[in-house]
Amino acid sequence: FLYLLKIEFSYQNKGIVFYNNGLSINFIFLIILSPIIIYIYIKQAKELKTNYSLYYKVNIYYENKTYKLNGYLDTGNKLIDPITQKPIIILNKKIIKRIDKYRFIPFQTIEGNSVIKCIKVDMEINNKLKKNVLAGLKNIKMEGIDCILNQLVVE
Repeated sequence: FLYLLKIEFSYQNKGIVFYNNGLSINFIFLIILSPIIIYIYIKQAKELKTNYSLYYKVNIYYENKTYKLNGYLDTGNKLIDPITQKPIIILNKKIIKRIDKYRFIPFQTIEGNSVIKCIKVDMEINNKLKKNVLAGLKNIKMEGIDCILNQLVVE
């Protein structure tokens, strides 16, 4: 069968000259592996595009100061104030140094129940100004991210 297709799996030699009659094993591997490599490449490109679509430029206005931040839309952030039913974004607590008025809001995570210190800010995202948005102050350990956005705020 291989003889009919003229496929040989190795080179032949005459003296010090190597030659190949038919398809080499390299060509066969190329035919087999190319679709797999292309599939992995396309899958990772789609994943990267989806990931970058979750990043936003955000302006936070607090006490007559403007903070230009990099925001990340966390689709798992369902944090809502139980009293006012407003969504809560998470700000890196190192950004705003001086806080006059704040309140504690209880929340629940996988680890358990806790409270978060929240302030009211105005926020601009996608050229839309949102007034009196609740911002919880917490350490954010994601590199290059200053705030974690709630999906209800972005809509």
